[in-house]
Formats: sequence, structure tokens, C-alpha cells
Amino acid sequence: MAEKQIVKVAAVQIAPDLDTPTGTLDRVLAAIAEAAGKGARLAVFPETFVPWYPYFSFIRPPMSSGADHIHLYDNAVVVPGPVTEAVAAAARKHNIVVVLGVNERDHGTLYNAQLIFNTNGALVLKRRKITPTFHERMIWGQGDGSGLKVVDTAIGRIGALACWEHYNPLARYALMAQHEEIHVAQFPGSLVGPIFGEQIEVKMALSEDLRITRADPAQIEQVLMNLFFNARDAMPAGGQLLIETRNLDLDEKYCSRHADARPGR
Repeated sequence: MAEKQIVKVAAVQIAPDLDTPTGTLDRVLAAIAEAAGKGARLAVFPETFVPWYPYFSFIRPPMSSGADHIHLYDNAVVVPGPVTEAVAAAARKHNIVVVLGVNERDHGTLYNAQLIFNTNGALVLKRRKITPTFHERMIWGQGDGSGLKVVDTAIGRIGALACWEHYNPLARYALMAQHEEIHVAQFPGSLVGPIFGEQIEVKMALSEDLRITRADPAQIEQVLMNLFFNARDAMPAGGQLLIETRNLDLDEKYCSRHADARPGR
């Protein structure tokens, strides 16, 4: 991008097809054509959009996810392969840069992969999410740093990261140091639809003097999500959900009623 220019970008927000093997790819190709027809120079799809994000791993325990895991494996994307050839042809036909998230199958392992196609259809980058997040580790293998690259395209130098990789300062810095001009941040689509109905009021009561807690952020997020879903299901007609944080000292009496608790602050 030698000179300043305005680049019109399509952030594609559509649902995958969970029923047919090629349904999601068909939606990708249609969205590319629509985006280009509206003047977009870059079309970005969600994380692991093809064939679909492993939603089942978010709501089911691993012991009951085997069939879904195999189904995802059977429909995952081989790079290069028929899916990448179809997307490359669409990018070339419509003169548009495409960033697509896929479940990549490489021998016996699945990976969270990000693919960047230039306007001539060339696949200029394939990178894998370095460390899958929490439940995703039951589905995808580990990536590595070889994909932390910025690539030249017809609209500028593009880099990409997936989801919680944006919490990694060194990953972001690696792309900045390569003079990244356009950054693509991919996240999965809505995991289970709207968390709250419009009729549920959410109130926050957060203490200002909270002590530091040593905990896995992903596990805390999972606990909060479970709380939200349970609250929503318990109030089909509406209500109020209060989220409160405060310091708590766990004494012997409390711990005697909670087997996993240990006395302390």
C-alpha cells in the first residue's frame, strides 16, 4: 500500500450450514460474489467457518462428543484441495481478497487455520491458531509460530490472528514488526444464539477493592457463561440477573459444606 487508500471491507456474518457437507462452502462463494458486487475489496469470514465451528465442544462433555468430532473431521478442509480451489477461483473471478477460517485436516489432526487468498486467487498465507482455547483443545492440534507472517496483497500488507490470540502481546507485535497495514481478527460466530432475552435485566455490582485471583480466564469465562444460560432458562417470562463480586474469606464452616473448598482468603 504505497499510497493511502480507502479499502471497503465486508465482514461476513452468516450462519454455516450444519446439515450438508458442501453447504457452508456454497454460502461462502455466494457471499464473496455479493460482497464484490457491493464494492468490497476484502471479504472476511469467521473463525473456522468451513465447514463449521465445533459448537458441540462448547456445550457437551468430550465423552459424548465423539460422533460430532468424527463428523467434523470427515468434512474438514484439506489444504490445498477442492475447497481452496473453489475459493481461489471466486477470489480471482471477483478480483477480491478473501480471508477464510477453516477446520484444516492434516493427516490425523484437525487445526484451526486461517487462509488468505489474493485477488489473483493465490493462497498467500495459511496459518494455524497457536494454542486452541479451553474446550477447543479437545478438537484442534497446536499450531506454531511459522504462520505469524504478514503478506503482500493487492490492497496492502495483511496479517491475521484468531480469537484469544489477541491476548498474546508477542503475537500481535510479530505482525506489527512486519509493517502490517490491515489486521484481520477472526472470531467464531454466536455459539448458542442470544444469551439474554430482551425481557431480562442484567445488573452489575462490582467491588472496587477486589483481591488478585489466580485462575484460568477461560475457566472463569465458562463459569460465567453457564451462569448466564441457567439464569436465562430459569426466567422464561423475564426477570433480573444480578452479577456481584466481592472478597470472601473461606472459613472452616463454609469449607465443611463445600468439599472442594479450602480455608483461606
